Amino acid sequence: MEKFLKLAEKNGCNFVELKESNSENNTICLEDREVKELSSITSSQFSVRVLYKNKIGFASSNKNNFKELINRAIKTTKSNEQEFNFDFKPYKNKIKTKLKIDPNNISMEEKKNRLISLIKLKKHGIQSLNLRYMDSIRRYKIINSLGTDLEFNDVMSGFLASAFAKKNDRIEQAWEVEKNHFGYEIMNNAENIVMKAMRISIDLLNAKIARGGDFPVIIDQKLGGVFTHEAVGHACEADSILQRASILYNKKNARLGSDILNISDDGSILGNGFIPFDDDGVKSQKNKLIEDGILINFLHSFETASIMKEKLTGNGRAQDLSKRVIPRMTNTFTENGNSSFEEMLKEIKNGYYLKDSAGGEVNPTTGEFIFNSQFGYKIKNGELKHMVKKASLMGMILDILPRIMLIAKDLRLSSGNCGKSGQTINVCTGSPHILIEKAKIGGKI
Repeated sequence: MEKFLKLAEKNGCNFVELKESNSENNTICLEDREVKELSSITSSQFSVRVLYKNKIGFASSNKNNFKELINRAIKTTKSNEQEFNFDFKPYKNKIKTKLKIDPNNISMEEKKNRLISLIKLKKHGIQSLNLRYMDSIRRYKIINSLGTDLEFNDVMSGFLASAFAKKNDRIEQAWEVEKNHFGYEIMNNAENIVMKAMRISIDLLNAKIARGGDFPVIIDQKLGGVFTHEAVGHACEADSILQRASILYNKKNARLGSDILNISDDGSILGNGFIPFDDDGVKSQKNKLIEDGILINFLHSFETASIMKEKLTGNGRAQDLSKRVIPRMTNTFTENGNSSFEEMLKEIKNGYYLKDSAGGEVNPTTGEFIFNSQFGYKIKNGELKHMVKKASLMGMILDILPRIMLIAKDLRLSSGNCGKSGQTINVCTGSPHILIEKAKIGGKI
């Protein structure tokens, strides 16, 4: 690859970046005992990014022909107006995922039979049990003309269980997932994941529909993590700031909540969003977004940091080498506070405890959001009562953040996927338990 750096410079480029990715993705899906998918897909990608007359050009292919890609990348600079100056410290490293059991050493037949054995755990009352196993083995390399030379030999594994319980004409679904930069040892916890999904789906058959209105509410680590990611994290991505499509535009150094609120993004810690370096070749780091209730940082790719003249954060990410690098989150979480879950319960006379995430949406421009919980519990006089379902957390970001009253010291991270601008990437969301003094709960009127 190094000889093509010199070739690009001879062709007039004052910066050139070359990338190569080789991956193998294995997937097995079962619906009860029926195998719905059993696939193994290998792929290779190559890309070039150049700075030619101070304008960025990009080209990619599944063929290893860097000479052609350089010429194509130079041609694309003609359609760009924004000028840049690539000037950041080179970074050299070679990283390999630490794992206990290499998925390559386990045959697809053995993986399939493991899922079949888990189907046998199916309980009475479970109409359908769906399981999904995946692993991904990837070698990713970046070099550039500044001296960056990076390689990441990565392994990711994941397991999902989805259970459908039925009683008379009622059907309820619950799911559990675990995914991380692990090997096949992720399946050591598969039985617990299956049992939990089945237990929750059966319990939901007898759950009451939550009553809507304004209530104090405790949100758990999963729902709190999704809230952190969707309501705050996306609004902190610098491309949204530049487009004035974020509620946090012009809010830097403004107070958004009390001094107990701290929110960070950190791609350097082990989680589903772990990246030792971003797709600009910048080393991952911890970036505080909100510190003691004050907004202090945005998340940047190289391009947005250059335009806004702010420091690089290591958040330039792309779904694959065919996509443009844009600002994206990694592992985003609300940091631990000093309270306990028991303290929070005692504060509530009449409210809700909402758990797990069942989807939702946020408008980063207006700050309006709605997040659905998978289930929850009614709280009466500081005690958890009956299970509830179909409860959602609704409101406006800038209204709800100042109402965060207590934050526990029980941070937990959860794996997920994030879609933006037609690109889906691995992320991690996290939070301790959070007590919100008053929030609008969607449910039965």
